[in-house]
Amino acid sequence: MTISQEEYIIWRQSVERRRKNFNEVAEGTWATTMAINPSSDVSKNPEQLVKLLDEQAQQQLTLGNTQISWIIRQHIRNISPTFINNLLQLIQLSITLNIFTPDLLKDWQVVELLCQNLTQVDPALLAQVFASTTDIFLKLDQESLQALNYVPSEQSDTESYQKAKKLLDKFASPYKVHIGCVKVKFDGWINIDKDEKLDTVDFVWNILNGLPFENDCCQFIYHEHLLQHLPVDKGVMFLEECYRILESGGVLRVAMPSLDLLYNTVTSLNWQNQDWLKSPEYQLSKTRAEMLNVAFRWWGHEWLYDREELERRLKEAGFTHLEFVEWGCSQIEELRNRETRKDSLLICEARK
Repeated sequence: MTISQEEYIIWRQSVERRRKNFNEVAEGTWATTMAINPSSDVSKNPEQLVKLLDEQAQQQLTLGNTQISWIIRQHIRNISPTFINNLLQLIQLSITLNIFTPDLLKDWQVVELLCQNLTQVDPALLAQVFASTTDIFLKLDQESLQALNYVPSEQSDTESYQKAKKLLDKFASPYKVHIGCVKVKFDGWINIDKDEKLDTVDFVWNILNGLPFENDCCQFIYHEHLLQHLPVDKGVMFLEECYRILESGGVLRVAMPSLDLLYNTVTSLNWQNQDWLKSPEYQLSKTRAEMLNVAFRWWGHEWLYDREELERRLKEAGFTHLEFVEWGCSQIEELRNRETRKDSLLICEARK
């Protein structure tokens, strides 16, 4: 499936917000890096400094600190903008962090530098980057590629976006949006799900394609038992979309299972005393390890959250005003008694 120009714009806005957040912490990381290696000789010798930073970026990547590695390589680019292998590493890291947009290839003059420095290029790295970026370009439609001065492969269909816009005309803004509604329909809300067979759905939409709303047009967004079904990077991008479409003062309410509860339960003598384990299909869990594996791996779960992790990811998406609340409780009348699952014990209201 290709991405239309409108979808591309929404995706790119989301990516640019994430990239901006990364840049905001770059200077602090740079200061920390220089504090670890305060040698005046190093700071006066650009080649030696680039070599040192290159080693540190690789070390951070090995340790799993992808964002720190990206930040260090951005500083390398500032010092040595023609260091082609560093640019290739930056592209790969940007893809991993979901902050890559094709215009970076043009901005960094990657093609020109490849032609000029082909003998210095790491062939394995180049092949890896080529495979990753090819997959991205194949998803862009003609108009998006033309905006980047690239040759298109085919025209994309924007029918789903146009259909969504027509359906939105039936609702008064600011909107109240219920995402991943499944069989639960909220009256007066826009109920969205990807399953076209559900009779509770106002319109069918795959949230991995972004959200088909204008900026700052929603008053409330609610979803229950949804976020844990997304890979963490897709989850953050989805939360960024929620932030984008909320009006100033608008509230996102997230409800999901609590990893904090699992932490406490797994060490308890009564670990089997959980509502979901009382269902016949789950009573087969004979050990704590089996119970944990079921919680993490079944039902399409991709990434479980405790309070700390949910707070972290909401802040990455741009939210700063967070309030963790109890099941069914809220200071906002429209957000009270929305939970339908007993195991929705991690609930947060995030205000834009």
